Amino acid sequence: MQEGLQSDANSLDVLMSLADLYMKNGLVDEAKGLLKTAIEQNKNAVEPYSRLCKIYLKEGNRDKALKILRDALKIEPENETLNKLLKSIEEEKEKEYKREEKEKSEKIMAKETEVKKDIPLDKLIKDEIEKLLKIDGIIGIIMVDEVGSLIFAELNLPLNGESTGAIINTIYNRINETMEDLNLGKLNEVIIELPGGNLFIFGTINTRFIALVKKDIHISTIEENIKEIFDRTRVILGVD
Repeated sequence: MQEGLQSDANSLDVLMSLADLYMKNGLVDEAKGLLKTAIEQNKNAVEPYSRLCKIYLKEGNRDKALKILRDALKIEPENETLNKLLKSIEEEKEKEYKREEKEKSEKIMAKETEVKKDIPLDKLIKDEIEKLLKIDGIIGIIMVDEVGSLIFAELNLPLNGESTGAIINTIYNRINETMEDLNLGKLNEVIIELPGGNLFIFGTINTRFIALVKKDIHISTIEENIKEIFDRTRVILGVD
């Protein structure tokens, strides 16, 4: 019966409607077959490409979805819907890549920490933080726990690490609470601009990591370095 329907389905609308019907009834392979037929019979129509792409995405086959989508964009390069879909897929792919790289990095860090288990934690953390302080523009690092107690401070400034960390932690918590009250989600990072420089704050459930950065330094140029060291110090401490 399916073969009969396909042979009689010479219009795009019929093929698309049948594909929708198959999908609603869980006949995914049959729906894909119809959409491929629609593509073969309607070389300049992008809709069957778009629907086939979405089916592949539901199946978790991102590579096939991207190939189909790029084929569609060859037909209509300026199609806004297709370009938005392509952007969302590529962004998700990039996020997944970063997650995988982070997991690899954390495994490597965990192994390194295991090897260094006889070295005091303060020494391990200091070694990591000193890597940041060697970067031009970073003039201090403070790390505190969720209640503002000082974990570590390395400052090239006449500041008290403990009191400064507690104040910044309070500010971070207040901002985070406000975001949650407004249903905006959890705060992960915040930049505070000051007359003499900037504070770059990363936060998790258990820790806050504050970098004091010179005014004329663009945060984007050192953001990844700060994130990496923050992650490494959390692995050393064994906290989230």
